[in-house]
Amino acid sequence: MRGLVLGRGKRAVHGIYSLIPWKYIHRLLYKKLIFYETVSSREDTKTCPHPLLTASPSFSQIPTFERPGDISCPFRIIPSVAGRRLYLLFNHLKGMVFDQKGEDEKFFKRISMTACYCNKAELIVGDEPVYVTSPGFPDLYCSNFRCKRKFLHNVSMHDDMSMTFVVTVHFLNTNKYDYVDFSTDGLFLERLNGTFEDVKLVMTGDVMETEFVTDRSISRHGYNMSVVSVRMPLECVCPHKGMKVMTPDGSLQMDVPAYCTIVYCKWEVPSHYDELQFTSMFNFSSEFDSLTVTTGSDVRRFTTVTGKQLRRHWKRMEYKLSTTILYQRAFPDNYTSDSKAASFTVKWMSTTGCNCNEGEPQLHEAVIDDWRELTSPDYPVPYCGDLECIYRIVAPTGHHVVLNITDFYTEPYNDVLALFDGVNTTGRHMDV
Repeated sequence: MRGLVLGRGKRAVHGIYSLIPWKYIHRLLYKKLIFYETVSSREDTKTCPHPLLTASPSFSQIPTFERPGDISCPFRIIPSVAGRRLYLLFNHLKGMVFDQKGEDEKFFKRISMTACYCNKAELIVGDEPVYVTSPGFPDLYCSNFRCKRKFLHNVSMHDDMSMTFVVTVHFLNTNKYDYVDFSTDGLFLERLNGTFEDVKLVMTGDVMETEFVTDRSISRHGYNMSVVSVRMPLECVCPHKGMKVMTPDGSLQMDVPAYCTIVYCKWEVPSHYDELQFTSMFNFSSEFDSLTVTTGSDVRRFTTVTGKQLRRHWKRMEYKLSTTILYQRAFPDNYTSDSKAASFTVKWMSTTGCNCNEGEPQLHEAVIDDWRELTSPDYPVPYCGDLECIYRIVAPTGHHVVLNITDFYTEPYNDVLALFDGVNTTGRHMDV
């Protein structure tokens, strides 16, 4: 009998110009942003002393400047905080008529912020990169703004190839509530929020769409990126478009050939009423392969360059949150070494099977010339935590128990498998 125990200016508005005779007194206001100019009758110097003017951030702080002479001088005005609307309040306008208003009449004139315009709504992408930025980038960050863009391939697909968009987000910085969404053929794939540099995305499909959304907060952020159309072997693309939603219990597996140099695949495991146990097994040989599993603030990123299969187990504690699984392979364009194949598997299931009548021995009878199997609860997925399971294996009279451990993996330094000769599990365990 044996016992076993498991336990994110200057070109900001791209030139807002006004031609105004400089021998009168004007007051120009911009929605909580003001500046004030005073002009004397001294001899005209035929120069423009203030080609770029910045509005004041406060009505109580109005700067003063002078321009002598009678000359129409273009100047440019930018708000002190990028992205706000620009207004001019004209006062004491003698000898000129502006916007069909009479002389000496006060009025407001709103200046259009043309930089906050979503241009290039549809772009054709070929084998040369198409560069795109958020409107006004980098000098202007448009607030309360939404910009949608569509990208199309300029070539058709081949039977053995898949047309993909390879996106390189060179720089992105957004506010807390701002983001850029990426989707293909109407299927959502990725939302970027925060600060990113040189992130590569692979979008499989006929049409790629992006949507840049900002709230009313003002700050200097934005993005620039490039998009290129690439023919990619079918075995190098995801088996699905967008982000695939999985079942509460399930698994996914992917084998990536060595000649695939860029891959971006994403899955979502929805929230579940019960805790989920996860197991990941991965075999990577380079620093450019990674598997990232994210649940809320819990981010687990798995990498290795050993070329050996590694395994990780963990429990999803936030059962009200969904989990995203992201596999990325992004070799640099100038990479010259040989790339190698990669593979990974992720499995998950409910923890309802994680019990073993803790503290009570479970009796198993050994049978002569017949191997019987004993596993940890719900083996191989999930890996149950906080358990103490006792199994008692009894051999027939005159026989001994023979154990053949074919698969063994525990959390290092925390979990143990102890074997005891007899029914006493508090004494010295057997050496293995």
